[in-house]
Amino acid sequence: MRYSALILVCAWLLTGAYGSERHECDYGQALPFHVQIDHPWAGVLGEPFPVQITLRPRDRSDFTCRGRLLGDDGKLLVSGAWDLVLEEISGGEVIASRSLRPAVEGKAGTMIISASTAQGSYTWDAKDCFAHRGNYRLRLAYGGVGRTGDLFRVDTTQEPPLWISVGALPDQTRAMLGAPIGVDFIVANHGRDDFHVRFGGDYRGASRAQKFHFTAVRSDGAPAWDPEPRQVCFGGLGRAGDLRPGESEHQVVMLGAYLRFPGPGTYTVTAYHNLEFGAPLLQTDNGTYAKAGNFTLILDPPTPEGIARVVAAALSSDRWEDSWPLLAHLHEPSFLPALREALTSGTALERVLAVVDGIASIDTPEATHVLISCVADPRPRVQERALICLRERAPRPAAGHSQQVLMNDALQDARAALTWDAAGQRLIEAALPALLGSSDPQVRGAAIDLAGVVGGDGCVEIIAAVADRLASGGNAPDGGLSGLGNLQNAGFQLGRAQRAPCLVCADSSPGRMILWARMMEGRGAAASPEQEGLLMVMLASPCSGVRHAALVAFTDEALRRLPIPWRDLFGDDTDRGWWTALKRSRAVPLAVMRPIVDACPQAGWDEWKIREFAREIAMRLEHEGP
Repeated sequence: MRYSALILVCAWLLTGAYGSERHECDYGQALPFHVQIDHPWAGVLGEPFPVQITLRPRDRSDFTCRGRLLGDDGKLLVSGAWDLVLEEISGGEVIASRSLRPAVEGKAGTMIISASTAQGSYTWDAKDCFAHRGNYRLRLAYGGVGRTGDLFRVDTTQEPPLWISVGALPDQTRAMLGAPIGVDFIVANHGRDDFHVRFGGDYRGASRAQKFHFTAVRSDGAPAWDPEPRQVCFGGLGRAGDLRPGESEHQVVMLGAYLRFPGPGTYTVTAYHNLEFGAPLLQTDNGTYAKAGNFTLILDPPTPEGIARVVAAALSSDRWEDSWPLLAHLHEPSFLPALREALTSGTALERVLAVVDGIASIDTPEATHVLISCVADPRPRVQERALICLRERAPRPAAGHSQQVLMNDALQDARAALTWDAAGQRLIEAALPALLGSSDPQVRGAAIDLAGVVGGDGCVEIIAAVADRLASGGNAPDGGLSGLGNLQNAGFQLGRAQRAPCLVCADSSPGRMILWARMMEGRGAAASPEQEGLLMVMLASPCSGVRHAALVAFTDEALRRLPIPWRDLFGDDTDRGWWTALKRSRAVPLAVMRPIVDACPQAGWDEWKIREFAREIAMRLEHEGP
């Protein structure tokens, strides 16, 4: 199987065509614009089969095309210089090909491929294009050159064809409770045709690969549970290709990332996958899954000898990448003494970080206390990692919960109830002042993040003093103030907790002003006249970060009532600055804003900025009217 690295953002597969070498594919290099063809990798005859074609210019300039892809009714038009071809593939060769261009062209017209992604996607249901089951691919052409999409299969059911097997095989069927167990997901091709398979692209920002899921029940009926049921995922590297006859594709995942077991015993484990084929049997917060198979797993009680073997095996590797999977999902409190000892056993730094993650997987106050002791480690990276782990298990502020974050906070609070106690709170409060003053920017940033969650009223002024040092006097942190993002996050969390805002005045440092404004935003209450006056002063700051924080802190009502210097803000020469102003101006009626935008001095603006302003007005005209 041939692999290709794919970068996926916001779980969106930004992929090209990965065809077999036995038939030539055109990847669209000759086209004057980028083309992306997205669709399911398996479909059912007669059922909806959504296809989305996304077009983007190769630079920031709009591209005007002769003809159109879709008509005003959303149906295929494919007129002018466009053509869309459906190819049927068997044995690695094209055995049939037909154009989907309507016999009667209709109104050709033109269309614009815009730098705005909202105007560059065209979607329709292709279910009527398939007369029988088989392997297919789409080819979009413009002016004689084109882009060939990936192979996909249409069949009579959602299950893969009989010549494709899907299974999940554990690396051991009997193990000690808490010991790492790997499960190999296998897709194998036993037929004569290719089958498109994709792995990866499902882990960035998450604690595990999102394409897989497990359930387990002990012989006495006691269920295992998901330790982290809600995941946030921003894609990641992936691989895709046409699985050829005789080939198989594998991905090993750690069972402990998906299940926590109630104790020793014999379990029936059911493995599921979301590889975009197979009948959906399970719906979770992270997606819909098809069944991959069952296996029996016997878990024995932990023993000192067994624990020592597990930890020693993980630490015997010279690479963090090998140690981390073996330690990151131990969960069992019986491992804590051995892990605590490993912290001081002369282990290499990379493996110590894996040990810290292993301690963080144990949900007890004792494990929290060990993590707090790690913040006194002389190695900054160990301090940073411990602070991050503490942030992930600390209780969220009790006040200021918005509807958007209530569910995530509830899960965090449930974990905090198991891991956080008064003794731990006192220990971390005593340690934070020194950590906030760390000379290491990463340690300092992680400490600011944690202080924003668990710090008391006295911590606010300590963070503000740190902000003063990071950006004192007139030094504007536009060039990347170390910890600016941490200050913003901490300020918002402290505001949510209804902490008293830090002391601030018109002569305060940019960092302190940013922290104060974010606290005002997090508090969710309207500012007093004096506070609004200070926010107005901040709008004239030479620091774009200060201007941004002030704009966000104003309520919509205040933006409509106060004399906001919109023209000056629209002239901001930083992308974040003018874009924030543009978005916040939506609170003001278009009748008020349009003359201001039209009168903006646009000399020196690049074409993209001018175009975005024009699009903003066009969008508001559509929704609000003239």
